Amino acid sequence: EYDDINELLINEDDDETYNNYSRVPTSQESDDETLDMGDNLSSNDYYLIDQEEIPFVNLWSSFSKVFIRSVLRSTRRYSTYEKEIRRNCLISLLAVIATSLIYLIIAIYTYCMDGYTMKNMHDINNYTERAIVFSSLLLIFVSCLGIIGVRFKFKPMIVLYIIMNIISFCFQYYAIKQLQDTVTHAERNLSFAWWDVYTNETKINFQREFNCCGYLDYTDNAVPIDICPESLVHRKVKIETLGPIPVMLKKGKFNKTFTIPDVGGDYFTKEELERVQIKLKDNKSNKSNNNNNNNQKGDAMMDIGIDMDLSNLNSNSNNNNNKTKMKNKSKNKNKTNKKASSNSNNNNNDNNNNNHDKEKGSNIGLRKRKDSIEKPKGCSEEITRMVEKSVGLLCILCWILSISSPFALLFSLFYCKNLELTKKSYEYF
Repeated sequence: EYDDINELLINEDDDETYNNYSRVPTSQESDDETLDMGDNLSSNDYYLIDQEEIPFVNLWSSFSKVFIRSVLRSTRRYSTYEKEIRRNCLISLLAVIATSLIYLIIAIYTYCMDGYTMKNMHDINNYTERAIVFSSLLLIFVSCLGIIGVRFKFKPMIVLYIIMNIISFCFQYYAIKQLQDTVTHAERNLSFAWWDVYTNETKINFQREFNCCGYLDYTDNAVPIDICPESLVHRKVKIETLGPIPVMLKKGKFNKTFTIPDVGGDYFTKEELERVQIKLKDNKSNKSNNNNNNNQKGDAMMDIGIDMDLSNLNSNSNNNNNKTKMKNKSKNKNKTNKKASSNSNNNNNDNNNNNHDKEKGSNIGLRKRKDSIEKPKGCSEEITRMVEKSVGLLCILCWILSISSPFALLFSLFYCKNLELTKKSYEYF
């Protein structure tokens, strides 16, 4: 009945069952020998044979399997940990490449639009744009080195990436710091752009967009439009790099119907000389007046923002002198009058003089005061506010994106530490 007991006891999946069950014969002396004899097997042996599982033998085998599985599971965990570090390193490197591409897109957009906040704004200068482009290209190159080293498990390449990552992060920090300086000095930088970079069309667009006139106020290089009437616009003098044009050298070519008082040190440019009627000053002014003595030098031309005429000034001063002489004569004749009447007359004369001086001050040429109530505001406040808001948000975005470089550095350090050099350097190529 049990002529092939070895095949019943031996399990193909578990060799330990056959080896540990030592009472089962492992070989036969001859082909004629059978297992039906009672001396070979006991009743307990037959009992164990009848059981589907052998208790003690299977217990040991199951324990050994659990132990082996635990060991294998620990090794699998180690390999999984290494794979996770490698995967995180690759993901961080791809994040650095994505960050550098975003930097590059921002720089290209700013270059094409001549400004980040608005078109033709010129809020980000050329040095900042170059710094952003250079840092983005360097980040892409360094990240490619890291990806090659991690992909092929090339430890020297990973070490090179770690060193280059530190350098690229320094350039990235410099570019973001330039953006932050743009926010800090926005009003100053935009004033240079208003005077030196913006065209008249750009200024007109900004003035209509923000309902303003000029940069700081309507006297600061404004362009006459509906919002900025020409009667209110008083353009200041702009000195070009070509050099000023003195009045004395060009005196014979100007119209002689008007006068030009001197304020010293300022000159008109060539463009303004073509647009404005230049007026020669009167050399026959009063020499006793200090202002007239300064005006006789003829070294420079006056800011056209103040409309003053020396002839009116001289006539007003002569009339005032005559009036004061007449008043002195009348006072000498009326010395015998009462003190009360003299005091009242003096008070009336003082009031008249004050009123006359006020009228004189309003008629001399201080025309800016008449329009001070209704004058439009400058564009600096609105432009500066928009630039600070937009570029400030850009700085915050760049600082957030820059976190990818330190994370990539940490993951590459962990991966390089656990990586063993299984190949020599020349074997990778």
